[in-house]
Amino acid sequence: MDDKDSKEIKVADIGPNVIESVRFVYDNWKPIVDRDYKHTMADGKEIDDKTDRDGFLQEQNFASGGGKVALKAPAETDGKPSSGSNPGPLPALDLRNRNEGGQGPLRKWDSRKDLVEQLQKMLKELKYPLGDTGPDNDGVDGDFRTITQTAIEDFQKAHKDWEGKSLLIDGRVGPMTADALNRVLVGIWYDSYETPIELTGTLKLVTVTEKVAVEKGVEL
Repeated sequence: MDDKDSKEIKVADIGPNVIESVRFVYDNWKPIVDRDYKHTMADGKEIDDKTDRDGFLQEQNFASGGGKVALKAPAETDGKPSSGSNPGPLPALDLRNRNEGGQGPLRKWDSRKDLVEQLQKMLKELKYPLGDTGPDNDGVDGDFRTITQTAIEDFQKAHKDWEGKSLLIDGRVGPMTADALNRVLVGIWYDSYETPIELTGTLKLVTVTEKVAVEKGVEL
């Protein structure tokens, strides 16, 4: 499934129980422009409108909690179902530095083989070359060597963090790179993923497939 099939819904909180704006983006922060949506408020009031040229809803500064925003299905949907078994998202919070409550980023020669293997499965799914080691000769072996580090660096060059900024290209997998990997795998391994609020502070970021965005919407 192509990255364009993954949909992100970004909800920015600027104060207690207040949402300044809601933005729809996809495929590494490209806005979903001129798209019909339905905004159902907590009191049951419904608003039908289109996203603007930057992917934002027309409404601003509304109360959070109990509301829902859902994209309306286009004439031809590009959504595809998730497929295959997988180990799920990386534990981004655990990959924070120790002084932040984590166990530190994954890095070259890391001893956490299960996590390294999970990382390698993600990279393999995204078509990054990992060599021919491991039981299936696909590079998934739990050993964080140079080839895995290079794949991470290539991923970091092509993707952004939850603020839309370029990732640091260091070959390590901390919370920002882990979160970016988790978001990219939406629509490939799972239907939705929410970036931990402990990482983003006042930003609520939920990545969902077209199917989820249209049929279920996202709780605000």
